Amino acid sequence: MTNDKKDKIRKHASIFRGLIIAYSLVFVAFLIVKFAKPELLSQVMTGYTFKWYYLSFLSLPISFYGVWYVLNLAPNRQLTKTNQVLGLLFFGIIGMWISFPWKNKLEKQIKRDEKRIKFD
Repeated sequence: MTNDKKDKIRKHASIFRGLIIAYSLVFVAFLIVKFAKPELLSQVMTGYTFKWYYLSFLSLPISFYGVWYVLNLAPNRQLTKTNQVLGLLFFGIIGMWISFPWKNKLEKQIKRDEKRIKFD
């Protein structure tokens, strides 16, 4: 595996990590405001109702980016890729955290992928 490909994997993994963390913070903040102080939400958004499915529309581009990353770049085995894609598509924010690319795990996968014998 070339250094360019390793850098590309690391770059997209960090972007995916950042998107998951940012979406999780927005989701948790909305949950806290929705259930702890519902009157605050109605005061801030006068004349506008915020529905739960708006958050799911926000998660769609992140999920699609995650599916693209898992299928095209992630140095995982095929079965792991399949499980991660299904998790991303069907479990929403929990699936995003299941497929979260941890730094140390990613480095181990890159090293394991380098050691494989490939016949191109």
